[in-house]
Amino acid sequence: MAIAAAVMAAAACEEKPATDLAGKVAEGYYSLLKEDAWTDFADGYHRPDSIPQGYRRQLAASVKMAEKEQRALHGGIAGVKAVRTVADSTGGYAHVFLLVTREDSTAEEILVPMVERGGLWYMK
Repeated sequence: MAIAAAVMAAAACEEKPATDLAGKVAEGYYSLLKEDAWTDFADGYHRPDSIPQGYRRQLAASVKMAEKEQRALHGGIAGVKAVRTVADSTGGYAHVFLLVTREDSTAEEILVPMVERGGLWYMK
């Protein structure tokens, strides 16, 4: 959780529009996968209520399993970049399009829905 909080805090210090901030935070979360910070990545999901520790561990294990599968197929993450962010007209929500490149030079654009709560951005 400390790494995820640092990602959000560093991004929040910058004077940028909310959509840019959501993009930077999404980049930060996905960069955690490069560092094998499975639990920190899973903690980046918005959960309005606390969840049992067992479920939290299951989320981290699912993230780890999915990333290890991608590493076996394409190598680790070489880079993560927000290429476009679209804000919801009601505010507090954004869709971040991330370009994730792998060590084997493959690239994938993924959509990361984000939600802002209490001044912090979380994956939805």
